Amino acid sequence: MDLKKLFGHKYEISLDPSWDAETPENRVEFLTQGEQWWYYEIRGKCGTIYPFSATTIAVTLPTRAARRLMKLMGSELTRTQHADDAMTFKTDAKHTAALVRFVRPKCLHSLSETHKAALVSRLAVCRDKRWRKTAVGWQESEASGALSHNAPILPPHPQTEITVSHPTERTLP
Repeated sequence: MDLKKLFGHKYEISLDPSWDAETPENRVEFLTQGEQWWYYEIRGKCGTIYPFSATTIAVTLPTRAARRLMKLMGSELTRTQHADDAMTFKTDAKHTAALVRFVRPKCLHSLSETHKAALVSRLAVCRDKRWRKTAVGWQESEASGALSHNAPILPPHPQTEITVSHPTERTLP
């Protein structure tokens, strides 16, 4: 059961931390045989989903969420581990979609083509402009980073201008 093929387009799929413990020779063997799917998992706000076998999936949940899941799915779940802070269940792969919704994994963000076009057109205006703070104020510079001599200077805000007549005296306009 390859979680990346089933849900990789919609949810964030990560590798189990034990994948890092595999030697490079074992990793190559897993990759050539197409067995890397054993290490895929879906982490969410309420638990983790991972493959238990080719036709079975396992889910680890905090105790409170596990009790709610047991009420919802009942005899479809088989408890494999019960600890003080979490429970692990296994179930048939046909319930994967329900478990994924229950675990609430992190969704991948995708933009529609119209949204992408709107963002590109809005940001294209500012692409070549660079603003730099100088002793006089803010000045627009060229894209290369050199300061332009004829660039407009932004006027300072009138309430933030402070004049100093003596080093210890400050007056506000």
